[in-house]
This record gives sequence, structure tokens and C-alpha cells, in this order.
Amino acid sequence: MKEAQIIIEEYGLNTDEKSVEFVLELLDKYGTVRNVLIEGLKPEYKYLKKLSKILAMLDGKSSYDLEAEEISTLMHSINFVVANDSEEKGEDYLLLLNTLDIRKTFNLSQMQIWVMNYLGGREFISEVNLQDANELIKKIIRAMEKYEYTSDMLPSTVIENKAIKDMKLIK
Repeated sequence: MKEAQIIIEEYGLNTDEKSVEFVLELLDKYGTVRNVLIEGLKPEYKYLKKLSKILAMLDGKSSYDLEAEEISTLMHSINFVVANDSEEKGEDYLLLLNTLDIRKTFNLSQMQIWVMNYLGGREFISEVNLQDANELIKKIIRAMEKYEYTSDMLPSTVIENKAIKDMKLIK
């Protein structure tokens, strides 16, 4: 149980029954706390946090697939929220989408913003429901790979400054 507590503290997890259960499964899978922590440092888990990282390490799916699904869900959520607000307030959908501070409202990471912007920003989000789900995931994964390549080539501060300057998602 002491080993599980180390992992729980390292990843900032709650000490509820489910989290402890997942951590114990990880320990069974990887053997030691050291092995679990080393596995968590792999690049494919880089952008995942807390329980998402633990679940990705347990799951057979790659973290790119998990993160792509999360970004897809975020884009659908943004679209859903704006569509509902537009309907309730009787305001123009695109006007509401353009005035929404997506980064703060949905608490997006730098990578998530970069990927959404790379795919087309607010225009792409407004048409996300027209995309085939599998094609959307593939597009997101390609964008994530491009981000990974770009982040390896440039210092992260340059990426952040360029992304903030060019970002269609930030007004």
C-alpha cells in the first residue's frame, strides 16, 4: 500500500477506491513504483495528467488515440455549448463562437489549442459535427504528430509565442 501511496502522490490523484484500484493494477502490470514512474515519463503520456495518464498506461490504446478522442470531445463540447447558447439567447452562432474565450472556458492545454488551431480553429469547430468520427480522430492525430515535431524543433517559448500570436482560438 505504501507503493500505491507514492504513485498517488506523484500523479496528484484522489485517494478514492477507484484511483487506488487503478494504481494497484499498474503496480501489478509494471512490478515496481520505479517502473511505473519510468513508464509515465514516456513521450506518449507526456500530455496526459493524473487519472488520464494512469488509464492510458493500463489501456492498450496509445496515448495519441486517447488524447485525440479527448480533443474531439472538447471540440464537440464547444460546438454544443455555443449552439445551445445561440438557441437560448437567439444570437448568431458564429458571433457567440467568436466571442467565447475557449482557452479559459474549457481550460485547454497549449497542445490542445495548437491542434485545434492547426485544424482550422473556430471555423473547424463550427463544422465539427459534419466530420466523420474516425476521420476526425485521424486528423487530430496527424496534427498532434505535427505539434510534436514542431515542439522538438523549436524551443517551447517560441511555439507558445507564435501560437498565441497566430491563434484563431484566442481573441
